[in-house]
Amino acid sequence: MKRRLQHIGLVLASFIGYLEWGDDQQMLLIQIEWDVIKMVFTNFGDTLHPLIWMPLFGQVLLLIAGFKNTPSMRLSFLGIGFVGVLLYFMFVIGFLSGSWLISASTLPYIAMSIWTVVDMRRDLRQSSG
Repeated sequence: MKRRLQHIGLVLASFIGYLEWGDDQQMLLIQIEWDVIKMVFTNFGDTLHPLIWMPLFGQVLLLIAGFKNTPSMRLSFLGIGFVGVLLYFMFVIGFLSGSWLISASTLPYIAMSIWTVVDMRRDLRQSSG
């Protein structure tokens, strides 16, 4: 049950990533993802970018791994990594641009991902030891 909650928490934490650009443009990742999903049906070519599909695919992997009776570590690590590519990148962008809000919005995911990976590795060592 703990692993399931960790996976759901990772997906939810990834939704609150915050981006801002231009003078008055800002969105949460969940809003951007919704726009991308709508755009798939109208203008698919504009959605073809790894930084768009990797996090979405990672969230799906996390949900699949979280709802399996015995969560696959491989699916979990891949999901965390695919979503992490974008969110860790956003953290660095926020830090370098001086936007503390962008960096701070990624901290829940970063903390959850580190905790989950450490927890999974500890469980792996205990089961093989």
